[in-house]
Amino acid sequence: MDNPVASGEVRSTSVASASGTQGQQADTLDDSRTGVFNHPTRGPLLTYMFEKKRNVASFFDESSGTWLKMPLSWERDVSYVKEMVSHIQAAFPSWKDVRSIIAALRASNYNVDDCIANYATIEDHSSLDLWPDDDSSAREAIAKLQEKLEQKTAEAESLRLDNVEIKQKVSWLEDVVSELRENLERSEVERAAAVYQQHEQI
Repeated sequence: MDNPVASGEVRSTSVASASGTQGQQADTLDDSRTGVFNHPTRGPLLTYMFEKKRNVASFFDESSGTWLKMPLSWERDVSYVKEMVSHIQAAFPSWKDVRSIIAALRASNYNVDDCIANYATIEDHSSLDLWPDDDSSAREAIAKLQEKLEQKTAEAESLRLDNVEIKQKVSWLEDVVSELRENLERSEVERAAAVYQQHEQI
């Protein structure tokens, strides 16, 4: 049997492959799906939005009678997704952010092996951590909003009570004014009657 290396078959194949790759790269550069990602340590990286068949985690919405795409925060509690996450965390114990793992799974079309291989190959784990390892910042923001809500609710209740008190005071003052007006009218009538009597006596 002839040696493929000696016969030049491998070399020809490699050249053809390289030529094809260069042609693909040229085609890619002219494609609107091409982009550039400026990595903080690696510099500019060529990116491409490949069109592939995707697995999409969905849930059935009874109100609309349709399947809707499941939010990432919901996926973390789905049984088969939790199992995938467990496999990945077993391979990378330091990768604790479940949401970034699910995001990586989505990018790998929910292929656990591909996700693990991609994560291991990149060797830049910090750049894949899209969120902090815990939700402390989110909890802190929610706590602040809750505190502000309670404060504004208390202020609104105070204003409502003040408004009730003001209405009561206004009502009381209106009664006082009404009573004074009646007394004044009565006094004027009595004075007019007294003056009339004085004239009659003269």
